[in-house]
Amino acid sequence: MKIANITLERASAGELLRLAGYGAAGFFAAGCCLEGRAPLAAGLVAACRPGKNGMAALGGGIVGSLVFLPFAPALRCCGILILIYTVLSAFRDTKWFRQGWFRPAAAAGATLSVELAYALQMGLGSASLMRTAACTALSGVLCHYCALLLRESVIPPAESTPGSGQPAPAPAAERRGAARAGGELLIVSPAQEGGKSRRGV
Repeated sequence: MKIANITLERASAGELLRLAGYGAAGFFAAGCCLEGRAPLAAGLVAACRPGKNGMAALGGGIVGSLVFLPFAPALRCCGILILIYTVLSAFRDTKWFRQGWFRPAAAAGATLSVELAYALQMGLGSASLMRTAACTALSGVLCHYCALLLRESVIPPAESTPGSGQPAPAPAAERRGAARAGGELLIVSPAQEGGKSRRGV
């Protein structure tokens, strides 16, 4: 389909089914709530790479939190999920994003920042601090295990430089090896040609 000189590709049935699966996973993950908190939904969103799958999990988590949680905890959960996705999208082209610890740390950090802000507003206490600490730790741990289930625990390095369609430049050692091999060819080939010409004479 083409709208205003922009070609939109129609999603295949398999892709729509996969996105529906991610959305359903986010929806039911928000249903696994503990005292108004949904650390499994935060871990699932953080385990997905930013893109269609991550957006589907985010949308499912937001809808699920609004369905399964009271209004104020649902808003808190939505804030955590949106903050996680924003952080991952901002750092997706950096070397930190490919590290195995980054996404669990992003899930735990976003959970801690939002939960701590609400705890400070409602009044700090030992019970609220324990709940905040438990929810923060669960978000990071569940993100790690969700990434293992989705086979997203290790992200390979990018094959091209960010923002360009060109392949990454070869390392310096490879360039020196190629130059040395080219020099040897230039040295050997004239002798071989001279030998052939003398044998021919």
